[in-house]
Amino acid sequence: MNGAYGSTRYSPDVKAAVERLIELKPSVVLATGDLVAGQKAGLDYRAMWKSFHQSVTLPLQEAEIPLAVTVGNHDGSGYPKFIEERRIFEDEWKTYLPALKYSDIERYPFFYSFESEGPVFIALDTTRVGPLSDAVLKKP
Repeated sequence: MNGAYGSTRYSPDVKAAVERLIELKPSVVLATGDLVAGQKAGLDYRAMWKSFHQSVTLPLQEAEIPLAVTVGNHDGSGYPKFIEERRIFEDEWKTYLPALKYSDIERYPFFYSFESEGPVFIALDTTRVGPLSDAVLKKP
């Protein structure tokens, strides 16, 4: 969905896609990252998220369609250099927490799970290269 680095505008295609989703009325919409065009110093991340929410999140919320997201590297990479972007991603999505039947929300929005009409969905932060840690996998 994202455009050029720092973009605060979404293409007419995004608006058309959101309108079509509202017509279809799915039980949930999954968005798998790179919702904003970050991962570069000096960008206005709050402005980018404001635009995303106005273009996508809020219209879906008004239609009572939950939007479940996973973090993309341009949204809030897990590498230390991007800690502030990551903090903003977390803050934004805790503010716009979707109405879902969560099975695990302890580490939302980076790692969480929910049920929707039967299936269980698991959101994993895969913005760093390598295997998932034992802590993430909840291994003893």
